[in-house]
Amino acid sequence: MKEIFSKQNKLIKDLKKQKRTNKFVLFLDNPKSITDAQVFGLTPKMLLIDKEKQEKFSHLPLCENTVITNKEIIKELSDTVTPQGVVAVYDFALTKLQQPKGNFLVLDGLQDAGNIGTLLRSALGANFSSVFLVDCAAVNNSKIIRSSMSAILRLNIHETTRAEFVKFVNKNNLMLASCDMDGQNIYTSSLSLKSLGLVVGSEGAGVSEELKNLCKLTFSIPMANNLESLNAAVAGSIIMFQIENQKKGS
Repeated sequence: MKEIFSKQNKLIKDLKKQKRTNKFVLFLDNPKSITDAQVFGLTPKMLLIDKEKQEKFSHLPLCENTVITNKEIIKELSDTVTPQGVVAVYDFALTKLQQPKGNFLVLDGLQDAGNIGTLLRSALGANFSSVFLVDCAAVNNSKIIRSSMSAILRLNIHETTRAEFVKFVNKNNLMLASCDMDGQNIYTSSLSLKSLGLVVGSEGAGVSEELKNLCKLTFSIPMANNLESLNAAVAGSIIMFQIENQKKGS
């Protein structure tokens, strides 16, 4: 193990740059997420541990590049207000576009990290194992990682442009559905499809015209008290679980 205690160290500077610019690198600063990553077969290419908390993290998987450092450097590489004292760095390669098996989620132009993370977590829980991020915020965003509760480690996630995704849908004849107040009631709809993609748009713009034109189905969530809409993550989660429940009951 090496020890580094200077922010001006070349390695630390390089890590900070990668964190800002490299979407193929994943930084985890939560011990549970690091443990989860190990369970799912991911080994960190580098592990940085605050020397004052070294014993606390003795259970974490060591790697060839384990660095003992200080809380100042840990804070430089973490996005939490009060870092826990450890940062693990992973190579992070997204899956190439491939036809999904079973139901899948399509996020259209979402930039809100909290909504994306919540929807990823719900997708995993509802057995939507493939997720397509169409012109969305980068999935290795630290806020997305935290709000997804490690779901990004277990899903088949694809980042793509809108134009590329439209071609992909047409080529593979994928069935898509969107959510709208004028759609069919999700609770009374009868679904018997082996594979259905739910498209969720951003709260500001909704589903884009390009993807809306591809949707063969439209679902609505009936609401009381004249409520017109729900948060994108809430609405998407409700519909995914309802689709999965109907699939189980068919």
